[in-house]
Amino acid sequence: MSGVEDLRAAILRVENLLERIRVEYYRDVAERMFYLESEILNLRREFRRLNEALETLASQLRPGRAEVTGLRDLTAPLSLEERPPRAPVSTTAMPTPVVAERPRPQRRRATRPVKPSVSERVELTREGVLKFLTTEANDTELGILRILYENPDYGSRGSTEIARAIGKVREHTARTLKKLCERGLLVREEGGIPFTYSLPREVAEALKVYLEGRRS
Repeated sequence: MSGVEDLRAAILRVENLLERIRVEYYRDVAERMFYLESEILNLRREFRRLNEALETLASQLRPGRAEVTGLRDLTAPLSLEERPPRAPVSTTAMPTPVVAERPRPQRRRATRPVKPSVSERVELTREGVLKFLTTEANDTELGILRILYENPDYGSRGSTEIARAIGKVREHTARTLKKLCERGLLVREEGGIPFTYSLPREVAEALKVYLEGRRS
C-alpha cells in the first residue's frame, strides 16, 4: 500500500507543478501583452505629436505667411546685405605651359599576299589547272574535284551526298561548289533538282596527272 500511496503523491505533485507552470506562463504572457499595448499607445502619442509639429512647420513655411511667423520667405531672393561676399578674382594671367610635341611613331602596315578574287576564272589548260591544284586549292576543293573525278555519279546526287563523301558540312560544300563553278573548274546543269555537277575535260586531265603524281 505504501508504494501506491507514494505513486499517488508523486502524481499529485506533478499535477500541481504543471498547474503552477501553466498559471505562471499565462501570467507572463498577459504581462507582456500589457507591456506591448502600453508601448503601442506611447508610439501613437509620439507620432501624433510629430505630425502636429510637422503641420505647424509646414504652415509657417508657406508663401505669404513669412510676416506672421517672423521667418524669412525661403523662395525670395537674397538682398545685397544678405548675400555672401564673393572671392576676389585675380586679374593676373596664368602663364601657359609650353609642351613640346613628341614625334608620333609611324606604324608599319603588314603586307598580306593578295588572294585571287572568287570570280577570277582559272585558265582551263593542264598547266593552269595544275597550278591551281598545287598552290591555291584547299582541302574541300580538292576533295570535291577528286570525288567527282573518281566517282562521276556523285555529280547528280547534290551537295548533301558530296558533303558526306568528303566529310564536310553541307553548307560549306555548297558554297565551295558554287565557287568552283564560278572559276570554271566545274560545270553545273540547273535543269533539275538537285543540280548536276561535272568536270570539264581539261580539269579531268589535269586531275589525272595531279593524282598520279601524288600516288607515286
